[in-house]
Amino acid sequence: MPSLLVPGSGRPGLSRGRLAIAVVSTVVEWYDFTLFLFLSSVLSRVFFGDSPTGVLMTLGTFAVSYLLRPVGGLVFGMWVIGGEGARFFWRRWR
Repeated sequence: MPSLLVPGSGRPGLSRGRLAIAVVSTVVEWYDFTLFLFLSSVLSRVFFGDSPTGVLMTLGTFAVSYLLRPVGGLVFGMWVIGGEGARFFWRRWR
């Protein structure tokens, strides 16, 4: 496991590269959320018509996708990328 020491300081922390990656990925994620929420009124009219419940259904779609993100993280983290499924795939296609 890699050490989380800042090079040259001898104290624990994040390196500047790791911190930059974390900041950029967080900004992109929140930009995606904000863009979807700002466009929810347009999306509701396009996909659900001019019904009064169109915005609620659009925001419900957003809520379901937001709540299922941990499930996707478990699937990709445990099976696809680092789990038994990935090992089986790479052993088979080598």
